[in-house]
Parts: sequence; C-alpha cells; structure tokens
Amino acid sequence: MAHKKTHHEHHKQHEKHKPHHHYTTKQKIKILRKTIHNLKHPPVPSHPKHPKHPKHHGGGRGAIAPAHGHDWILAMNDQLDTCVIAAVANSLYQKTGTWVPDKELVPFGEDISISRCFDMIMDSGLGGHELYSASLVNWPSSGSVMGMRIPEGPHAALYLGGGIMASWGGAVAIHGVIEEIWDLEWR
Repeated sequence: MAHKKTHHEHHKQHEKHKPHHHYTTKQKIKILRKTIHNLKHPPVPSHPKHPKHPKHHGGGRGAIAPAHGHDWILAMNDQLDTCVIAAVANSLYQKTGTWVPDKELVPFGEDISISRCFDMIMDSGLGGHELYSASLVNWPSSGSVMGMRIPEGPHAALYLGGGIMASWGGAVAIHGVIEEIWDLEWR
C-alpha cells in the first residue's frame, strides 16, 4: 500500500524546490515596518482646500507630548516664515526623539525651499544628527515632510497620518494642496 502524503509533507517537499530570498534581519524588519505602516496609513492623495484657517494656529495634540509649551516644534513659525525648518526639525523629533530648540532653527532663515534646507542640514547637521537621505516620494507616510500650497501661500509641514499634519506647534488637519513629499532618514 502506497503512503499518502499529508498536506504538511507535500508543502515541505514543494518548499525545497522554491527559490529562497535571503534577507538580512534588518531588511526583514524594514519590510515588516513598511507593510504595517501601509496597512495603518493608506496613501493619501492631494487634499482639497478647506476653509481658510489662520496661519498662526496652535492647539491639537501630537503623537508625543513634550514639555516645551507645544506638542510639536514651532521654530517661531507663529511669528516668522520658518515652516520649512520647523517641518524638518519635526521629522527629526518624530524619528529620533531629539527636540531642537527654536534658537537653533531660526538662523536657518525664512522662506527657504525644502531642498535648500536639506543642503544646509547636510553641511551642518541638525540637533547632533546627520540627514542621511532625503527622497522625493509620491505618497506621504507618517513622518514625511510636505511642501504644500495653503490659502495663505506656500507652506511646509510634517505629515502625521490620517489627514493630520504637525504645523504651527500642533497637530492640525491638512488644509491645502500637497505639491511635494519627502521621506527623510536620520543618523
């Protein structure tokens, strides 16, 4: 009488013939994190404009609430046009936990482009960290720096997920059209 293979034996036999990808533990973790993130935060296309909000908006609760008077780094963006360096500093804060004080951010200047800000940080670092990479992407994920057009003009903010951005020291609903999206890696 011939031995009938169980499902488990049959599966094991086929696995022997399958080509295997050998990923490092680091690669596996990165793939797993990206998959989990994508499941929790599906891609969000450009958002329609919402009714005009005042530029100097505060409030909201960030994912992490530091004891600095705001939930997210402000970089004096309630008084100056420093939204780009604020968004980039908030990326660093979200990914590393490093809070860079306003006095270190304001010297980067007002009305700088996102790419110019990256160039400056590549030269000097930020908060003791190195900007390892900045990649232009098609869809925001939590931690992406967004260049956008809001009713008040050009703006930059950190995407938190679920249609929320970190801007003006708080977590607020996105109101504007996203024009560029950057994913940053810090060391």
